[in-house]
Amino acid sequence: MEKAVYTLKIGLGFPQLVQPLRRSSYHRLRQSVLREGAQTPVLVWRSYVLEDFDRYALFAKHQIPFEYREMDFSSREEALAWVCAKQLLRKDLTEERRKYLIGIQLDVQRVAIAKKKHAETSLHTGEYEDLVLDDLDYPRDLLPSAKAVAQEIGALNHISWNTVIKYADYAKHIEAIRKKHADLANKILIGRCMVSHKSVAALASKTVEELEELNQQLKKRTKKDSKRKDLRLIVPETARDAKQNRPLGGPSVKDMPTYDPDAEIKALTYTVPSWGESVRRVREKVNFEAVTEPARKRLFIALSNLMQDILALLEIVRDE
Repeated sequence: MEKAVYTLKIGLGFPQLVQPLRRSSYHRLRQSVLREGAQTPVLVWRSYVLEDFDRYALFAKHQIPFEYREMDFSSREEALAWVCAKQLLRKDLTEERRKYLIGIQLDVQRVAIAKKKHAETSLHTGEYEDLVLDDLDYPRDLLPSAKAVAQEIGALNHISWNTVIKYADYAKHIEAIRKKHADLANKILIGRCMVSHKSVAALASKTVEELEELNQQLKKRTKKDSKRKDLRLIVPETARDAKQNRPLGGPSVKDMPTYDPDAEIKALTYTVPSWGESVRRVREKVNFEAVTEPARKRLFIALSNLMQDILALLEIVRDE
C-alpha cells in the first residue's frame, strides 16, 4: 500500500481502551511525526483505528501521508481483546487503567471465543445461523468458563484468576459511570482522582445529576501540592452508607445476618491467592544478591511461621 492521507474511522469502543499519552510523550511524538513523517503503518480493523489515535490525529491535522494495515480479527470482541493485551504491555499505565483493561479483556475474550466457535460450528452444522451478535449480550450458556479464561489472562499479568474476575466487575462499574458521566470515568482511569473499588460500585448506581455534583465537589478539593484528588473523601463506602441510613434502634431481627459456618473458610480461601501473588512477585523481581542479611532473616522467619500455621491447618482440614 502506498502512502496517502487516508480517512479512517474512530469508534467501536477502541478509543476507551487506550490511555492518553502524557503531555511530554505527546510532545515527543509530535516532533517525531513532523520531522520524520509516518514510519510505521496505522493498525486498523474494518477501517477503524485500533490504538494509534494520537499518530493518526497528527497525520490528519498536518496532512502527512501514511500507510494503514488491516488486522485479521474474526469479530469486534477479538479486536477489543487484542487492544487490551497490547495496552497492558505499556509501562506508563495507571493502576486504575490496568485493572479496567484486564476486566474488559475477560469479558470480550469470552465472547470472542464463543463467536469463533459458533462460526466454525455453523459452517459444518448450520446451527445458530440466525444469531446476530454484534455486542456483548451473548447467550451466557454459549460462553466459555469465566474461570478458564481468567486463568489465562491472570497468568499473563501475574495475578490470580479470582483477581481477574474482580477486575471484570470493576470494569463494568466504570462503564456504567462512563455512560452517565464520561468525564468522571476518565478522571478515575487516568489516575486524576483516587477512589476505592467499593466506591466505584457505589458511583455506578448514582444518577447523572449526582455524579455531576460529585464531580463539582471533586474540582473544589484540588490540593496545591498534588494533582490527585481523593474521591474517597466524598463517596462513602457501601458499609458506611448502610450504617448511616440504619433506623434508630439498630437492625431488626429479620435484618440480622444468618450464621454461615463457612464464612471464615471462604474469607481465607479468597485471601490465599493474594499471598501467592506476593510471593511470586518477590521471587521474580527481587535481586536477592543485593538484599541485606537482616531483611533476609526477617523474611525467613515470617515465611517459616506462616508455613507452620499452614501445615497445622492442613492437618485439621485433612483429618476432618
